[in-house]
Amino acid sequence: MIACGTESFNSDRLMTSDRIEQIIAYTFKNPLFLQIALQHPVVQNKGMDFERLEFLGDRVLGLALADALYAQYPQENEGALAIRMAYLGSAKALKEIAQETGLEAALRTHFPSATFASIPSADLCEALLGAVYLDGGFTAALRVVYALWEEALAEPLSSLKDAKSALQEFLQEQGKDKPIYTELSRTGPDHSPMFCLQVYSPSDDKKAVGTGSSKRKAEQVGAAALLDSLRKGDARVV
Repeated sequence: MIACGTESFNSDRLMTSDRIEQIIAYTFKNPLFLQIALQHPVVQNKGMDFERLEFLGDRVLGLALADALYAQYPQENEGALAIRMAYLGSAKALKEIAQETGLEAALRTHFPSATFASIPSADLCEALLGAVYLDGGFTAALRVVYALWEEALAEPLSSLKDAKSALQEFLQEQGKDKPIYTELSRTGPDHSPMFCLQVYSPSDDKKAVGTGSSKRKAEQVGAAALLDSLRKGDARVV
């Protein structure tokens, strides 16, 4: 197996790699991709650590979740799908999935305690997904998402944390100001109104728009859209 930086995989790490492949239900054709996904940047080998794969994996996860949700919930509208997406792609959800599947325990075995404590589980999950994508393509990455997110994908919409809370937590974690919600318009008859609201993040100077049959629904849709865009640095949010 090819070594990254100044480290090589010893027998314990090889066992960890095998366990990770079992959990994600994917065997790497080129083990180097997995090795890079598990390489801490402290090694100082530019481009050969998990951070670049995390960047890629975040985008792969977004598309995979969108694909899975679109197929699994054909009767749900865009707003409901956006709320699911906001939760399922959150750092909290990734950490919970890593814990429940045993992936976090396997990753903890790989890294020294102090090193592991400095790396969010969500980042490592995304790096692994980026590695799978490079090794086997999008279809392979989608299968991994279905395997790891199977229970989360089946959760009823009512049990998921609402998008407004998820957006506020995301901004608070980064030390940013709270989002601002502004009603833009209300149309339609009194018995069947349609609300349009703007959600604005002053710290990022970014905003998104949500519509719904109530203010709450419009806020949820807008918050989910803004959260998804802020995570990915989406240039379409103005």
